[in-house]
Formats: sequence, structure tokens, C-alpha cells
Amino acid sequence: MSAPDNGTVLAGKYRVNKLLGEGGMGLVIEAEHLQLEQRVAIKFLRPEALAHTSLVARFAREARAMTRIKSEHVARVIDVGTLETGAPYMVMEYLEGKDLEAVVAERGPQPIDKAVDLVLQASEALAEAHTLGIIHRDLKPANLFLTTRADGSDCVKVLDFGISKSRDTGSSTPDVALTQTASILGSPMYMAPEQMLSAKEVDVRTDIWALGTILFELLTGSPPFPGDTIEELRARMLTGKHLELKAFRDDIPLELEEVVLKCMQTDPNNRFSDLAELATALAPFAPPDAIVSIDRIRRLLAPKGSDAPASIATPYGRTAVAPSGSATPRSATPQSVPVFSTPVSARAPASSKVRWVGVAVAVLVLAALGIAVLSRADGKAVTGSPASPTASTVAVAEPVPAPPPSAADPVAPASAETIAAPPPVVASGPAPTGKTGLSGRTPIARDKTPRTSPTTEQTAPPPPPPATTSQDLFNTRK
Repeated sequence: MSAPDNGTVLAGKYRVNKLLGEGGMGLVIEAEHLQLEQRVAIKFLRPEALAHTSLVARFAREARAMTRIKSEHVARVIDVGTLETGAPYMVMEYLEGKDLEAVVAERGPQPIDKAVDLVLQASEALAEAHTLGIIHRDLKPANLFLTTRADGSDCVKVLDFGISKSRDTGSSTPDVALTQTASILGSPMYMAPEQMLSAKEVDVRTDIWALGTILFELLTGSPPFPGDTIEELRARMLTGKHLELKAFRDDIPLELEEVVLKCMQTDPNNRFSDLAELATALAPFAPPDAIVSIDRIRRLLAPKGSDAPASIATPYGRTAVAPSGSATPRSATPQSVPVFSTPVSARAPASSKVRWVGVAVAVLVLAALGIAVLSRADGKAVTGSPASPTASTVAVAEPVPAPPPSAADPVAPASAETIAAPPPVVASGPAPTGKTGLSGRTPIARDKTPRTSPTTEQTAPPPPPPATTSQDLFNTRK
């Protein structure tokens, strides 16, 4: 079909505004949804394409692929249907902006960080497609559309999944009809060598080749493999005779050049194995906001049940910023992980107990000394034999309660341990100076049951006192 006239209403609800573009097998128009008053883009197949069942199947395949991918970097499909002529149509969100082919034609080579960011945004959509088993196979600057978000930031949309290949064995459309070896599917200047040889022998590394050629063109303004015929292009690709980045600009780091060249290796085994590896390699050259795309790509392609690393290590000894734990705006800054201190009650309980044991001992010793002095003053001290240095005077002290715990040095509850009454205090001989001597250490009882009354040590009975003489009585009275 030719482009419908402006003002024509299609499917009873879409009014045609203007033609946006057309190709050999299809065309795209701008229309307005009459009920929603929303601008949309409608894609059709031409009547001559309807005779090719493979083209009709590709059209249906594109709609299914685009609805399965939820990324913001893929144009959203709103509706599908068939016109009265039998031509299928697909209604998509209307995009304002330009594709990257037009951007390069108007502005020339892009700044390094800008070019890397555009490729990373496209890679985010492709990473999700790859997890669904979808290979795009027709990546080129004209199929990457640059639009803007509500906040004015750039957003890349991947278009035209018409010749995408699905590895989904449950698909209603067999891949055989879409991947005929004899047919050339894709844009030759951006096609990987294996795709040129056989459209069936492709995998995710085929899309990685195309992204490398797109990045080359964004940086230089020219595709890496120029040629006037498919045979010339194929010969250049198979022999690796591409243009040199340094021939266009001298500000491209050697490491970035290595990344581009690795994407365009003739042998797929020598390329990056997946888009997560490519995104990691591009991280040092990307703007800060691109961390969101890098994080999502790596999480999408991470093995199930595994977490993405906290930081992005690059092949060149650099480390990119750490990704956030969840989806964040491109302007967000990753937050540091808080460090929690050890609870106070869990710190060094043994040292606190030892400190309080020392305090208790000191208190008990002072109490025993006071009782001994008072007993001496009241004349109740028992005088032992001067000739027996081991003879002692026994004084029993009342139990002294432990001081309350301090808030700065918490200890175990008081019921955990009970400090026993002090041991007997030994005073030797007549003490003319009024001082009482102490022998041995004060034992601390570990009995969990509180004692009801103090106990005294069992000591050997003292020897019988010698006969009292008048001289002794005289000395005592003094």
C-alpha cells in the first residue's frame, strides 16, 4: 500500500497526520489516537510484501520481541492489528528526536564519554533481549533513536527487531523461515563475518560486533569497514582490514581502542563473551550517570542465584564506581554502606568483672580493719601468746553489699554471682600501735546461692596460755 492520505482514519481510531519514513517492504506514519488524544507511530507492510510469508512472519516476530522486552530503551508497542486490505500494522509510542545516523551526520564525531554512554544505553536493551533468547542482527546507527526524557536527559531507543532471531523453541514461528542461509539479513557495513556467511550461525557475539562498529563510527564519524560492494566489505572483515581510530583523532586512549578492536575480532571466540564483559570494559570511559546502565546489564546477565560484584574491575587495572543494590535514577550517587558498632553490652565482660572484684576486695579489707580497731578500743580483742607468731585474733565482719553498677561500665546482673563474707582477720600478739595485720588473700565465693549468715574459717585451737605473773599484770595495766 502507498502512504494513506493525511486525515484518513485507520482501524476506526487512528487519524493519519503525516508520513515519517518508508522502506522497500514497509512504511511508518504519524497518527493520533482519537479517544486518547495521543500521538503514535504506526508501521505497515506494503501489499507486495504480503506475498512473502517470511516477511509477514518477521513483522509478527518484531511485535512479539518488542513487547517482551520491558526496558525503557526499546520503543513500546501499544497495539497490533490488520487493515481491511489484509496488511498487518503495529502501533508504537511516538518518539521525538533523531537516529544516531542523523546525529553523526549533523554533529560529526561525538565526545568519548558521550559515545560510550549511547552504546551502553543500547546495550542495556540488548542485554534484556539476550536473556530472552533474542538476537537483534540488524544493529546500526539508523536503528538507534536518540530521544529525551522528561528531565531533558538523553535516552537511546533500539528500533527494528524485524529480523531478530529467537532461540525460544516454543515460538509459534519456526526460525527456519526467517534465517535462510541464501538471504542477506542485516546491514552489510555493520554485519559480523559469520552473519554474512550464514544468517543462522549467529549468537550474542554477533550483536557485540555491531556495537563495536557503531562505537567506532560515533567516535570517528565513519564506519570501520568502508566498501562499495558486499564482496569488498566481506574481504575487509575477514582479513581485519579496518580503518584506524588514530587516523581520525589522537585523544582516544589506547585502552578504549583495544575495547573497540576486541568487539570487531573476526573470530567470535576472541570477542567479549557477553554484554556484561563489554560494559565492564567501557566503564572507565563512561560518564558517571552510565553506572546505572552498567549495573543493570551486569545484573541481567549475572548467573541466577549470584550477586553482581560490589565494584566493577576493568581489564586495565582501574575500578569503576560501585553499583547500587537496586534500580536507581541515572543521576543518583551510590551510597556508602553503614558500619554498625559492636553493642556495648557485648564488649569485654571479663575485664569488667575483674575490676569489680578488686573493688569488692578493697571494701572488705577496709571494713575488716575498722572492725578490728573498734574491737581493740572496746577491750574485746583476744590476746594470743607472744611466743606463737601464728596465733591470731579472729574478728568477723558483716557482709558488705556490692556497689551499684555504673552506666559507663555495665556488668552482669547481681544475681549472677554472690560475694561471700570476708574471711577472718588475723591480728598477731599485743598490738601496742593499734594496727591489725592481715595474712593471706581474701577468697571470693562463687556460690550462686546467697548466704544467709557469715561463716568463719575453722582454725586449730590455740595452745593453753602460760601462767600469769605479777609482771604480766603490771604490763597489762600500763
